[in-house]
Amino acid sequence: MLPTPTPNIPPGLVNPNPNPNPITGSELIALIVGIASTVVGTLIYDYIKQKTSVRVKVIKKSSDKNVEGFVDLYNRLINEDIRIDPAEIISWIDEDRALRKVKTHNYLHYLMIGKLSGEVVSFLKVMYCTDSKYLFIAYYGIDTENEKARKLAAPAMMKGCACPDLVDTINVRFGVRIQRG
Repeated sequence: MLPTPTPNIPPGLVNPNPNPNPITGSELIALIVGIASTVVGTLIYDYIKQKTSVRVKVIKKSSDKNVEGFVDLYNRLINEDIRIDPAEIISWIDEDRALRKVKTHNYLHYLMIGKLSGEVVSFLKVMYCTDSKYLFIAYYGIDTENEKARKLAAPAMMKGCACPDLVDTINVRFGVRIQRG
């Protein structure tokens, strides 16, 4: 039988107690309570934030569950005599997704919605021209009946324009549409 080799470890690095119990029962309970408190606190924070902030979402498919909320709000806010059929706007989403695969495609459509407490309270329909780096706002609306939406949606929707697809620098020009008659 051969002797087992002993490693060459300096004496200061050797653990004098080879089987220590690093966590006692009370320390384990304190650790579990700390983790549980963090999880519960995070859930409460997320719940409150959802009720007090507008979450912006880009609608990427016509089958998105938020399309119905967009159409309802769009029909309430945009006068019938000047609005485009919402079905046409929704069809642009799918067409645009297919066209993004074509390298010569130089404009992108975005339809963003803002949700507050699970309800669609704002929308922003933009077109981004990749050649000129201009962002054109076609439609923008905020639910006028929801006081929180009126206060919170505008800044959230403008921040939503910073889509990952958009270039860092966007030239901004404002245009005003004057109704005829």
